[in-house]
Amino acid sequence: MSETKFHLKFTDEAEMLTILTKFHLKFADEAEMLSVMTAFRVPIPAVYDDLGNEVEPASFGELIAVNHDYEMLVNISIRSETGVTLTDESGNEYPETVPVAGYHVNFALKNETRRADLEAIPSEYLTYPATPAVVWA
Repeated sequence: MSETKFHLKFTDEAEMLTILTKFHLKFADEAEMLSVMTAFRVPIPAVYDDLGNEVEPASFGELIAVNHDYEMLVNISIRSETGVTLTDESGNEYPETVPVAGYHVNFALKNETRRADLEAIPSEYLTYPATPAVVWA
């Protein structure tokens, strides 16, 4: 796997901190997301019998979506305009939209504690929306 390096230019420190702490991820489905984001799931230790033989391997449980270090919005609805204009019963025009395929996660770092775990996620799952649907406060 080749390493991707980015050379970014920011207008100011506030823009830099926003961009470098807010991430948009896209997976095929929930199962893929859970398999990729194990660092953000509850670890379940292996189970051993009285003789020390492993009877259940270590695994991962539920996704931890919010804690002191980060927060996630999981499986958010992303929609895209089709180019068709519709009209409601009051005569107001609005763009027709359809769901964007995939399992979408917005991720916000609150500090640097979990940055390495986030950066370990393969870059193929990162997306860079021109107009993000979610704006973090």
